[in-house]
Amino acid sequence: MTRTATVIALLLGFISSTGYTQNMAGFWLGVTYPSSPDQEIFNYTMTLDQKGTTLSGTAQTANPNVPFGGSASISGQVAGTSVTFNEADQTGNTAVKGLCFWKGKLTYNPADESLTGTYESITNGTTCTIPAGGTVELYRIVLKSGTSYCKGSTMNLTVTGKNIRWYSSENKTTLLATGNTFNPQLSQKTTFYITQTLYKNESPAVPITIDVTSPTISDLKTVSPRCGTPTGEVSLTATGGSGPLTYSLDGTTFQRDPLFRNLPGGDYSVRVRDQTGCEVTRAVSLPASFSVGIASVKATAAACGKPGSLTVTTTGGSGAIESSIDGQRFQTGTVIAGLQGGAYTVRIRDGAGCGATAAVNIAGSSGPVMDSVQTTAPKCLTANGALTALATGGEGALTYSIDGAVYQQSPQFTNLIGGKYTIRVRDASGCEVSKTETLPPSNPLLIVSTTIVPTTCGLTNGEASLAVSGGSGPVLFSTDGRRAQTKSTFDSLKAGTYTLFAQDSSGCTAGQSVTIDASTIPTIADIQITPEGCSQKNASVTVISADPASQYTFSIDGKNFQSDNVFTGLGSGTYTVSMADQNACLTTRAVNLVSDCANAVYIPSAFSPNADSRNDALTSFFSFPSLDVVRFVVYDRWGSVVYSRTDFALTNGEAIWNGEVSSGNTAPAGIYPCTLHCRFPDGTQTTYRQSVAVLK
Repeated sequence: MTRTATVIALLLGFISSTGYTQNMAGFWLGVTYPSSPDQEIFNYTMTLDQKGTTLSGTAQTANPNVPFGGSASISGQVAGTSVTFNEADQTGNTAVKGLCFWKGKLTYNPADESLTGTYESITNGTTCTIPAGGTVELYRIVLKSGTSYCKGSTMNLTVTGKNIRWYSSENKTTLLATGNTFNPQLSQKTTFYITQTLYKNESPAVPITIDVTSPTISDLKTVSPRCGTPTGEVSLTATGGSGPLTYSLDGTTFQRDPLFRNLPGGDYSVRVRDQTGCEVTRAVSLPASFSVGIASVKATAAACGKPGSLTVTTTGGSGAIESSIDGQRFQTGTVIAGLQGGAYTVRIRDGAGCGATAAVNIAGSSGPVMDSVQTTAPKCLTANGALTALATGGEGALTYSIDGAVYQQSPQFTNLIGGKYTIRVRDASGCEVSKTETLPPSNPLLIVSTTIVPTTCGLTNGEASLAVSGGSGPVLFSTDGRRAQTKSTFDSLKAGTYTLFAQDSSGCTAGQSVTIDASTIPTIADIQITPEGCSQKNASVTVISADPASQYTFSIDGKNFQSDNVFTGLGSGTYTVSMADQNACLTTRAVNLVSDCANAVYIPSAFSPNADSRNDALTSFFSFPSLDVVRFVVYDRWGSVVYSRTDFALTNGEAIWNGEVSSGNTAPAGIYPCTLHCRFPDGTQTTYRQSVAVLK
């Protein structure tokens, strides 16, 4: 049986377990051995995929002298280590002219990654009629050793397969080794390309990647032990490797912390190990712990006016040496000067903070020492300054003077004015020390000026302020000598006389009497009103002031002010009249303007309805355009209604009654009472009652 085709793409390498009994996925290279001696031995390959227990893929057979050919599709099943398979074309058809497809049963051996078993032709009576079969063996390349190694370690790489070759690239340009084991020396991650050869045919290359891991020490720091104690430190920074790193100084005990403390001087080998056991080592040395000591102390005796000193000789130490006699204030160097006689504890320390002490005595006395002078400045233009000398040392009791002639036991001098003073301190042996101090002159507190703002509008709004100079701040101000404020201005004052006080922080005071003048407010003496004609906006208001000689301004709305005291062209309503003086003080009064519509209507007392075209009707007259008549009624002398008219509009000069009565006749001559109930344009209503004479 001969099959020809080009080489198909192969699934390379070993695919990890899918969770089923075995995983057969990958490229398998093998040989078929026919049962009939008349048939030739062929190469046979399988490229398998596996999902669950189901297999799929391709198979190829070929003569040893030609490339792989005869491609067929594979379907099969996996049950434990047992594999069954069937060949067909790509459509699953086994009835292809001139071809016999195979079926087989194989057994998987995980030790050497092999599939061995039998195969036989799938006969069908048409395209394949001759039974045939035989045995087959197949192998795949699988890395059995680890994929990760420590840098510099021996690598024993082991793979399965037959006649193994190790290449440096996929195109097989450089052969690195042959055989199932390979021991390379790698310093970095490397991929090898491995093939196997059966029956004179070499398989496609399978890539296998070997990872080379190792931690790296990127930084190493040390702190030397000091002061004769094991206080040294070693700290390091490491990266790389696999998983968390651990650290050791003895190769036995490892810790997570890269810092080692409390170390004595000596040689150390620092180790860094990752979780796979890969290590890197670095040697480090710490110097022996150093210390500082006092070999001797030379004392120079104190004499009157000349202090003693100490000179220290030291041993060891690191950096600059400092010395002290109180353990707090240290000075550079080992000579301590300016000391009086007495016992001292000398302390030294080096640049690393290591120290040592020694006790020593200075003979004699250097006389008194004036540590400082306290001063109290004179104030308030009086001689109340003071000087107090603070002195120590010397022999016996100390005495004090500020004139060099008279000495006293008290170190305080009082009742001093400003000036320069020389204070002297003398001990019982006559040793003396002096110091010059200056007291400033007294700086009196003075009132420079006052500013007065009188009250206005008769209100309590007067102001008074002080301007001061001198004194010692801060300065406080008051109007009664008791309640003080930081502001120099006093407001909300009523008219009257006040004494303004100023006092500085020393208690010095100054006072000044001031008078705040009273004020008046404008007074409205009278308001004259002219009422409005009916809706004519002709009312007026005249404001009369109580003091005509003063200058005032006037307003009818509280906003717009004028010098004229007369407001005209006003309608009815309530107004607020304001009068303001030159200080903007206001006096206001409410004014109510009314509208006089009733007197604006005129009704004649007689008319003559005789058709002579003169005064033939009763006609009304008024100054506005129209008058609404609610009801007009005419009565006879017995009180009976002879004429009535309701709800009509009446214009100026229009007839109200033409003399006609309800019978349709003209009213006889006589006197007729009548009523006119009407509504004016501003909405108000009234009733007119009068008698009208009808003339003939």
